Amino acid sequence: MLQIENEYGSVLCDHAYTVWLRDIVREQLGNDVVLYTTDGFNENMVRCGSVPGTFPTVDFGAPQTIDSASKKFQVQRRFSGGGPNVNSEFYTTWFSMWGDRSVPRQDIKNVVDSIEAMWQLNASFSFYMIHGGTNFGFWNGREPDGPVITSYDYAAPISEEGQITPLYRAIRNWIGSKQEWPNTPLPLPPNRTGIAINGITALRLPNFIKLLNSTHTEQQCIHSNGARPLNFEVFDRDHAFVWYSTVLQIGGSVLTIPVVKDHAYIFVDGKFKGNITVCDRTGCSQRVTINALAGQRLDILVENAGRLTYPLSKVDPKGILSPVILGGISVSNYWTQCGVSIDALYTAGSLLFEEAYLEQQLLKGSSSIEPPQPAYDEPAIYAAKFTTPDIDWRLAHTFFDSRGWGHGIAMVNGFNIGRYWPLLGPQMTLFVPGAVMKNENFVLILELTGRQKSKSLQFDFLAQPLYNGEGERQFQNDQPMVDREDVSEDDEIVRNPVPSGYLRKYQQALAHTRRNRHQSEEHESDEAGVREKRMDFFSHF
Repeated sequence: MLQIENEYGSVLCDHAYTVWLRDIVREQLGNDVVLYTTDGFNENMVRCGSVPGTFPTVDFGAPQTIDSASKKFQVQRRFSGGGPNVNSEFYTTWFSMWGDRSVPRQDIKNVVDSIEAMWQLNASFSFYMIHGGTNFGFWNGREPDGPVITSYDYAAPISEEGQITPLYRAIRNWIGSKQEWPNTPLPLPPNRTGIAINGITALRLPNFIKLLNSTHTEQQCIHSNGARPLNFEVFDRDHAFVWYSTVLQIGGSVLTIPVVKDHAYIFVDGKFKGNITVCDRTGCSQRVTINALAGQRLDILVENAGRLTYPLSKVDPKGILSPVILGGISVSNYWTQCGVSIDALYTAGSLLFEEAYLEQQLLKGSSSIEPPQPAYDEPAIYAAKFTTPDIDWRLAHTFFDSRGWGHGIAMVNGFNIGRYWPLLGPQMTLFVPGAVMKNENFVLILELTGRQKSKSLQFDFLAQPLYNGEGERQFQNDQPMVDREDVSEDDEIVRNPVPSGYLRKYQQALAHTRRNRHQSEEHESDEAGVREKRMDFFSHF
């Protein structure tokens, strides 16, 4: 089976386009492949999303009764020509966004009752998601009112890190209760081992702006002279960051950028002055006081916090999208725009760390030398090196604990594990697959807003994920911590593992600031509300 588009009827109704897609697939794959479409259970959605010569299906989630599920399948049957009832995206819960109070958790009984209802209706269904995922790197996406978190765990039966959950067990037991089911469930595999490592010491790297500028050459930058700088798309920057630079021809106190997507970090002659953000659930700031003089250099680091995933009909340019105004006057200057390469930043940061770390070790005990202090109110780059015991990381995983940090991205051994934002939540940890870890590890952290005050430069890796308002999830077995005798003897690198050797529930996450609960948008259909969405990919089994 192969799907044509995804919930296309929620956005447009261009059958010429969808027929064109159908014909391309038929030409490439022949007539032996079953083609189908997926749309919400609203009649207009199915009408616009279905394609002649393909099988239309619907999608909806729990909770459902036999009556409510039957009504949804009735919409499908009006277009299916007597075909079977199919829910091609039975979603167990929903994704989360930065600023949510907590991650959605579906009642297990609701899920089991819903699949029983569909079973009684002789329906076929596919779980979305059956296995949770991760928006590594810059692939988190956003909705109109804000960005999606890094985790795409989705409270799935198999968790983001591949663990068997209570929901999985409940579904397995339900299958086992069906005498007419042709195959009995296979034995459960053991859950993978989560590894926790405590007390890793980070080093703040010097020369933040110099480090960022080292990520590109002059030939890789674009120069312009106009009413406003160039947006990302003009020079093929789809994600990450762009560095804008100009020499001011005028002075002024207040800098204003009416339209920026998504976050702008402002520097004058290398000194951080504040940030300007798009107005969404994460905050809103369009001006900052810089007290700049003519002749000074203005640098603006702009972060793309995620591409719009829905609705598809909206254009979503990124960068500085309006004139930059200083003291009420437009800064119509000669601008230089440079893409920031995260891979190059990692390489430059690792080299600088080796120099800084060696210098710190050589100068230990010198009263005249003080190590760089945490940047509580400004962007900075931090790095750390640590060793782990002889762990078979193919059978293990861990989670970067972002509590104590502000907002930014983290890289482990050159792999971008995604964005963190513990001040907003609900996600407090970032999943690190075992394939990323080594016996000797290097972490680079691009901190964009400054570390939280009163927090030291130590951070941890946890054995289990942590979300706001929840303890670490417990699965079928308690997972071991790193034992004291297994860690490096260098207490500057790895120290203070939990003495008990077993997981304990961590304290609840930090209190949120600037938080406002937003529910997923619901759109009324003929008989029930329809939750419209666009997903990155479709799981079918």
